[in-house]
Amino acid sequence: MSKAIQNNSSIDFSSYNTVFCDSLQALEWAYQSGLPESTIIKSSSPAMLWDKKTNIHNVESRWTTNETEKFQSTIQKLTEDIFDKVMNIAGIERELALVASSSIYQFQKVIYKAACLNKNDFTDSRLFIYVDGKTGPAGNIMNSPWDKLLSSNPLFLVTNYTLKNDKWSMLTTHGVSYWRRYKIAGYETIIYRLAIKLMKRLPDWLFSKKLFVPNENELNIEISSSLALHGVKITELSLDKPLSNIKNTVFDENIAALYKVVVPIMQKRVEQWVVPSVILPKINTQ
Repeated sequence: MSKAIQNNSSIDFSSYNTVFCDSLQALEWAYQSGLPESTIIKSSSPAMLWDKKTNIHNVESRWTTNETEKFQSTIQKLTEDIFDKVMNIAGIERELALVASSSIYQFQKVIYKAACLNKNDFTDSRLFIYVDGKTGPAGNIMNSPWDKLLSSNPLFLVTNYTLKNDKWSMLTTHGVSYWRRYKIAGYETIIYRLAIKLMKRLPDWLFSKKLFVPNENELNIEISSSLALHGVKITELSLDKPLSNIKNTVFDENIAALYKVVVPIMQKRVEQWVVPSVILPKINTQ
């Protein structure tokens, strides 16, 4: 996190009248630690909003049906415009243009959250209770990026709460025969598994292209197996390890030109939805 987490024992919870929190368990802990029950709690957690307590405010309330529809309906054109502009840069290949447009698409989640903030959030005292824990099979996905969006506020503070009894179980294939698995998954899965095992032992120059697979699902497996049969090397990515073996020479050489194209478009997009206090860093594109 970009904002340092302060030791819980040194926090005066009673001094905060607005808190960002998405966990009932964490909120109860904060109350026990001295947070007044009249404090405004900004949250998007259904469990928090369900009781309709007057001090718990829906942080996403600014998103009316019409606003949400307008925001969502303009994303496609935005990503297409980015793709077309990047493709016009000399030396940029289609794959890198796709990466750029995909990144812009993912960034819309950040803009959506940033649009939930008002100007007072950037100047007044604010506390963010960051929830730490596994919180399910996908890992810790409970926290909005308030620590990054509000890092410029000198009166903003982050405190950490670790979930208790954070135990989760997942479905596994333990006890299920290989034949049963492949009968359900199809022949593409067999090809995919074999390709992963065999290709990692072979040098890159034997293949026309390389495909990095960040995660497995039916569509990824089907596409990967088809590409493997056409001479493409399939490599699984481990998100826990740095991608030091991936060369970005072409991207590095054209990054200034790419920023020059993308930044004005994104500057306009951000300014359309957020309060002026959300500052998009200026990037030197010279």
